[in-house]
Amino acid sequence: MARLLTLFFSRHLLLANTSIACLIDGLGDYLEQKLEGAECLDGARTARFASLGLLFGPWEHYWYRVLDSRLPGKATRVVASKVLLDQFLMSPAEYAVFYVGLTRMEGHTFTDGLDELKDKFWPTYKVDLMVWPLAQMLNFYFLPPMFRMLFVNIVHLCWIIFLSYMKHS
Repeated sequence: MARLLTLFFSRHLLLANTSIACLIDGLGDYLEQKLEGAECLDGARTARFASLGLLFGPWEHYWYRVLDSRLPGKATRVVASKVLLDQFLMSPAEYAVFYVGLTRMEGHTFTDGLDELKDKFWPTYKVDLMVWPLAQMLNFYFLPPMFRMLFVNIVHLCWIIFLSYMKHS
């Protein structure tokens, strides 16, 4: 089984990362709806979340490749640099796309999306700072590049539940 996973991930890494991102994003929203006590699943809402994986899967796939090519190795300074870049460049950009993009997919205006981003960015980012730096330190230090997105998506399942809550609260 491990050999099969390694073979698939090495040959079709972008496809695997994108597919997993779509699955995780949709599953996270579905689980949040269950936690909210929804009796009937809002399939359109879950589909919007899942569709984010089509953007964020490739975006993060290439982001990690760039980080690994520009900052190779596992030295403390290298790992810290990757974490800081991820935290202060990637996270804010992703939240902007997340809030504005989902608001637009819901049929609201771009300005509505910016307003939601203004309201929810800092509360979201404060929690991000408690979760992602540690997760990314473990990711960059212990995992080979081909499994980085897989690990991130496992953590991301819990994170997308939180984001779904934030989006719909």
